Amino acid sequence: MIISVGRLDPEKGFEDLIRAFALVIKTVDSRLFIVGDGKQKVYLTDLVLSLGLERYVHFYGSDPNP
Repeated sequence: MIISVGRLDPEKGFEDLIRAFALVIKTVDSRLFIVGDGKQKVYLTDLVLSLGLERYVHFYGSDPNP
């Protein structure tokens, strides 16, 4: 289980995280949980779908105390 918390903005590197996770999931049964909200939410959701990771990557909105 991988958990990442942060603003979903380009400078935070969530695109890189998701692309790296796509490599990890090929050899290790795992899940990615992303807690946060931001400008890239729609883009990142579309990226997850395009990589076929919707069963493994889960988005949660902002949480003041994750």
